[in-house]
Amino acid sequence: MAKQKPSVTIHLDKQREIYFTMQALEEIEEALQIDNVFELLNEGVLSAKMTNALAWAGMIHKEPNLSRKEAARRLSEGIQRDGFDNVAMQLQRALLLGLGIDPDKAEEEAKQKAEEEEAKN
Repeated sequence: MAKQKPSVTIHLDKQREIYFTMQALEEIEEALQIDNVFELLNEGVLSAKMTNALAWAGMIHKEPNLSRKEAARRLSEGIQRDGFDNVAMQLQRALLLGLGIDPDKAEEEAKQKAEEEEAKN
């Protein structure tokens, strides 16, 4: 049985499959002038520039010539409908999947770590 592609479908201007290939991860690093895409995971809250870069890079697997301007237009429609936080959260989920990280497991581990830290104090 074939392994399912680690992608997330997000409603932007229409339903869009967000999938991060190695090329997409490199494009994110270049667009944001960061050394490692894992830096985004440490940010907690994504900026508009980060969110747009993620949306753009997550769509280039199907549209290699997609401009960042067009990606921003599509992203804006999704944000207007569902809110910035909801769209950004879905993009972060897709990024985690693209990095081979189970978002549900990562969230549970973060909660457990926070509870352990709280218990220490």
